[in-house]
Amino acid sequence: MPNLFYNNAKLLIFNQTLDLVADTIKIMLVSNAVAYTPNADHDFIAAGGANDPDDAESNVTNYTRAFGGAGRKTLGSKAIVVNDTDDRAEFDAADVTWTALGNGTNQTIVGGIIVKEITTDADSLLIAYVDFSDFTTNGANLTLQWDTVGIIHLTSFLGALQMFPKMLYKIWSWFSEKLDHKQVEKLKTFGIKPHIYRYAEPIRFSLKRA
Repeated sequence: MPNLFYNNAKLLIFNQTLDLVADTIKIMLVSNAVAYTPNADHDFIAAGGANDPDDAESNVTNYTRAFGGAGRKTLGSKAIVVNDTDDRAEFDAADVTWTALGNGTNQTIVGGIIVKEITTDADSLLIAYVDFSDFTTNGANLTLQWDTVGIIHLTSFLGALQMFPKMLYKIWSWFSEKLDHKQVEKLKTFGIKPHIYRYAEPIRFSLKRA
């Protein structure tokens, strides 16, 4: 499955309901024992359906699954920094290690999901899906090592949209209304598109076994 950034998380970051640094952010592991097909439209860990992340969460030795379980690791040393060279903001955190994962009951782990727990899995937020190369637990430590350039990148007008989303939308709507079709197509040749912002795809990482 590809890495993806859940749409509801984008909204919550923009309206400042979700704070990636100040909030407690965790990552949960999913296996192929129960199929989960990531979809950017999914909002919660448990939505009550047959294709929910909670159904596919790993269930191996030394991984306590479900809401509040120790298997869901809290991301530490979280930070958002500005990268002026590549014109983006970067969210990063410390690498994550699961100790002696498996060592009894084993599964094939296929990915992880960055989440924010609220009160139960029914209202706990999905933030981003991390696609792994499939690996089978065997009792060794598992370390998720994030890329040096961070986990999630935010690009193009992020700061302005956080502060003045309605203003920017109105400006762009007014501007678009003043252009005819040919003028819009001309702007596109210069790389100016109807979308005033975009999210870069998450997530950069590598896996290490101890």
